[in-house]
Amino acid sequence: MPDANAIPVIDLGPYLAGESGALDRAAAELCHALTEIGFYTIVNHGVSSALVHEVYRQVARFHARPLDEKLRIKLDKHNVGYLPMMGDTRRTSVVANVTKPNMSEAFFMARDLASDHPDVVSGRRFRSSNQWPEGLPGFREPLVAYCDTLERLVQSLVRVYARALDLPATYFDGPFTDFQYKLRATHYPSQPKAPDDQFGISPHTDTSFLTLLAPNDVPGLAFCTQAADWIAVPTVSDAFIVNGGQLLLRWTNDRFLATPHRAVNRTGGERYALAFFCDAQIDWPIAAVPTCVDPGRPPRYETTYYTDYMIRYQARTYNVFDDQAKDADSAARQLPVRRGRRRSPRSGAGRSMALRRLPVRQRLVRLRDRRIHDLAVLTGAGGQFDDIAVGIAEINRPDKAVVDRPAHLSTLGLGLI
Repeated sequence: MPDANAIPVIDLGPYLAGESGALDRAAAELCHALTEIGFYTIVNHGVSSALVHEVYRQVARFHARPLDEKLRIKLDKHNVGYLPMMGDTRRTSVVANVTKPNMSEAFFMARDLASDHPDVVSGRRFRSSNQWPEGLPGFREPLVAYCDTLERLVQSLVRVYARALDLPATYFDGPFTDFQYKLRATHYPSQPKAPDDQFGISPHTDTSFLTLLAPNDVPGLAFCTQAADWIAVPTVSDAFIVNGGQLLLRWTNDRFLATPHRAVNRTGGERYALAFFCDAQIDWPIAAVPTCVDPGRPPRYETTYYTDYMIRYQARTYNVFDDQAKDADSAARQLPVRRGRRRSPRSGAGRSMALRRLPVRQRLVRLRDRRIHDLAVLTGAGGQFDDIAVGIAEINRPDKAVVDRPAHLSTLGLGLI
């Protein structure tokens, strides 16, 4: 009998080679993976193992540099640059006693826009040039080549998503032209005797439509099943691990999963990870696709846009923005509501004040069916609303489901981009 928690392996080779029927076969496998597990691996994906190894080598070079040199390109408002060790924290988790900053550091890059690109010149949020370290020859080129290669892979992969959702294969071609992406190149130092409340990255879900994790021979990643069990993710040679995030929930109206995961390095050696986070192009409205809504299953989320969503997320997540978080969050709260209904005072500030007077657990119960963005604003949970949302998942047990699958993972919150 197959293990219900085993991460499915999808062979993309036949589909990428144009074999008849291969797209729909891959789509059926992906649909199963994202409705039952939330993670899957892909093999025969066309990404050179030599390129992956070179990117890992360059990332290790970067993280071995002195701290003061890395801090010259400290993470900025566009979410590119260097996030120092213990630069983010999850303090309010109800599934783990998370009271300490994450023991990891990371280099973030996005699409490598030229300095004269119109979005760069205008200072458009999340459309900036990258911050590259000085005095590190050979670093930039393989990382850009890697992102270009994964961009092409994602543009093939979203056609599998479209068919898995019973949509025309080309449905996502528009939103995933010049799409938003971030590469997070993370260093996890060894924590062989780390206490239970110390993580490399604490339990969270991603923000993305999809995340590609590069093949990794060093273990440390684990995911949470729908039964709330933590399962170590096995290493598979030359296989990318793929999972969905919060914006996938919005596109699919909670049909597909955003599964919680965490990482801690207990190997005794260094661990590096390459996470490629992918979302639609910056101006594309994010809303449930037609096949995921009907009269009995109305949209659970308001239409949103990448920038609006990520401004709030960033301001509430990273400790390195302590001096900017209030301004950024204030700006996010003032963003116009687009294509959504205006809320009455009772459903906005008035109810927020009333909720804040309640004990946390009662607050969670009241809010369990609210969308994640509203949860973050109303609870005033700072950067920790992903963990409060995990608490909602614990309260919102399968017997309280309002859709046709267990609600345990339907309302999980944001993770680390």
